[in-house]
Amino acid sequence: VPYLVAGNPEHFIIATADKVIGRELFLHGEFDFAKLQTALAIIEREGLPRPQHLIDVGANIGTIVIPALARGLMHSATAIEPHPANLRLLRANLALNDLADRVRVLPQAVGAERNATLFLKESATNSGNHSIGSTGIPIPSSRLDDVEQPRDDALLWMDIEGYEGHALQGAAGLLAMGIPVVCEYNPS
Repeated sequence: VPYLVAGNPEHFIIATADKVIGRELFLHGEFDFAKLQTALAIIEREGLPRPQHLIDVGANIGTIVIPALARGLMHSATAIEPHPANLRLLRANLALNDLADRVRVLPQAVGAERNATLFLKESATNSGNHSIGSTGIPIPSSRLDDVEQPRDDALLWMDIEGYEGHALQGAAGLLAMGIPVVCEYNPS
């Protein structure tokens, strides 16, 4: 797979086959980051303390976690990404932006059960559209409640292509802490 370096002010190694996230990074320098900025503005407007730790579930190649740290919006992060190619690019992009020491990278999925194996169905054209299904790449999964991380000053950011409800079932303890949650909603 051919790769390019794109993005501004942060830099990302992207796969040229990625017609969505990679294309947006190449053309506009970022992908979906304005959504995180909006979420933080809402948290501030509501008088809540600003989160210092980002829990990025479905971190992909780092399009949220990297600018959040590089621009000083968060101090540290946990990045959860199960897809092997995305995981390689995530780690490379963290190193490229000199952020690897501030992010704990977990090569797994999260769901409702401990120590499960899930199957990741790949998208050929969108690295952010891989989804959990009945066939695909076998990947390890655990519950968010079983992932050791800072909990009291965190923001849970989740974009996992329709599997959010399952992940939230495994996060009862984390949710009981009252941390802000931003997640994609996919009714299907």
